[in-house]
Amino acid sequence: MDYFYSLITVVPHFVLVMIIFISIFQSKNRGLIAGLLFGLLFDVVYGKMIGINFIGMALVGYFSGWIAQYFQRSFPLYVLIVTFGVLLFELYSFGTLHLFHLINISFQWAFVQVTIPTVIVNGIFAILIFRPLQFLIEEEKIED
Repeated sequence: MDYFYSLITVVPHFVLVMIIFISIFQSKNRGLIAGLLFGLLFDVVYGKMIGINFIGMALVGYFSGWIAQYFQRSFPLYVLIVTFGVLLFELYSFGTLHLFHLINISFQWAFVQVTIPTVIVNGIFAILIFRPLQFLIEEEKIED
């Protein structure tokens, strides 16, 4: 989505945010599986190349759960993990697309115009959905 006459570009990675929360609240393996499934779906529907989102979302989902298990669980940690995961995914996507010459833009432009606004918007989204999502996931654990 382009705003302000293409001065910045925001990519809503809301599914990735949900994958990270699944990985944090449930397990890193569920985050990996959700990342594989949704990554493949994104590659088939939107991707320029099969495998970029497939691998990226799976790795971010797995490592988010892996990192979360080593720290005291708290709201700021969750937001930090989500923003770091989105940043990692954006850098991975840029690097992969640039490596295969599917994009021809500079890293500096991509980082300032796309990555930073994307991380901010997805971080705000994570803050807004944290409590409802935590309630849903904890309720599911009680039923199991």
